[in-house]
Amino acid sequence: MLQGIYRLEDQTGLRLGRNGLAMGLCIVVVLGAGLRAYALDFQSLWTDEISSLMITDPALPFRQFWDRVLADTHPPIYYLVLRWSSSAFGQLEIVARAPSVLFGILTVCAAAILPGASLSRSSRVALPLFLAVSPGAVWYAREARSYALLLRARRRAVSQNSSPCNSV
Repeated sequence: MLQGIYRLEDQTGLRLGRNGLAMGLCIVVVLGAGLRAYALDFQSLWTDEISSLMITDPALPFRQFWDRVLADTHPPIYYLVLRWSSSAFGQLEIVARAPSVLFGILTVCAAAILPGASLSRSSRVALPLFLAVSPGAVWYAREARSYALLLRARRRAVSQNSSPCNSV
């Protein structure tokens, strides 16, 4: 069966060379970044995002900030990044959502880089492409919550445990 697929790739010209693979991955990452960053301030903040901004308010003393972080269920690293960006650039909608966008783009990059030689070249482009255009992944990467960071962490855990039994 696989031999037939490879012959089909040879006949249709779908086989990617080294330069084609790099170009395809770059296009996919740029597409994913564009979908995540486009009109980032189009929707106003919703309740959970406002909660993130209240927790990471730069006017709070660090001890009070840390107490709020520990009382919340989301990872502390996300709140530290969000507090740093809020104190550096203010508490605007775009600034609040920017760390999630960055984590979402890093997830697409990880999907492009981590599989290595275990997949065919065209599959190495398809995997990050599906992640780049996935409505759920794009939606959660545009929110001022830790969902994009959690997806990135899950992607890393799956790639480290590459056995099919461990990825469930």
